[in-house]
Amino acid sequence: MGKSNPEDAISLYKSTGTAESPIAVIGNKIRGGGPSASGGGIMTGDGGGAWILVQDNMLVDCGQYGISISGGEHIQVVGNKIFGKQQPFANVGLFVWNQSGSSCATHLVKGNEVRWFNREGKENPCWNADNCGVVAGWDQNNWHAPLDDHLLPADLW
Repeated sequence: MGKSNPEDAISLYKSTGTAESPIAVIGNKIRGGGPSASGGGIMTGDGGGAWILVQDNMLVDCGQYGISISGGEHIQVVGNKIFGKQQPFANVGLFVWNQSGSSCATHLVKGNEVRWFNREGKENPCWNADNCGVVAGWDQNNWHAPLDDHLLPADLW
């Protein structure tokens, strides 16, 4: 914060894998982001896309959002840990919202642990816009996990 102006730490804009070989975003440690009002941690489905696996990542204070599915098909967000403190640009920890103008379906969001505070300081871990069909596993996440910024100790950087 204050040293750069990133949009997304990882952006999979119009990116598509295959059923046999999905694009894998696994095991990343992301700390910091902002002050963009639209950028964040890991963006999938932006402009469409398909066959993406986002698994076992740890994100701390990474911007306006933690992980997003913004369209596309066959995107899996599984086993991630996301924490975000109150910041002037913070919004939501994990969201599914078709903003792509293309199809949005067959997603899995399961086994994630999230604790996120929006700009007003209210806990806002997740949002499903309900415009991507049924999101499998949605109720199998811990939306109020006992996480804080020690998820990724500052002395690692």
